[in-house]
Amino acid sequence: MHEGPAKSDERAGTRRLWGTPASPQPRGWAVIIYYREPSYALRAGERLAPFEGRFHVHAGDRSAAIEQALAEFRELEERSSVGWTRVIVGVRCGERA
Repeated sequence: MHEGPAKSDERAGTRRLWGTPASPQPRGWAVIIYYREPSYALRAGERLAPFEGRFHVHAGDRSAAIEQALAEFRELEERSSVGWTRVIVGVRCGERA
């Protein structure tokens, strides 16, 4: 039996086949990861303000953006030439205009 062409839903700017969930469109996010380096601080002294890592990512929602930025942060940490341990002390995330 032929059911004809698939129907689509174009409300709210999404287009999908009936029966399949609409996935959110990736949006731009600015994520700042605040961190400290305790082993560096033992040698150089404690800083008043934490270090910052800034990331611009594309993700469907805020939690996915933070997750992606944290993965990039850890990858950069792993590839860095210093052996300082980095301890995350905060994360700030906002949608980019």
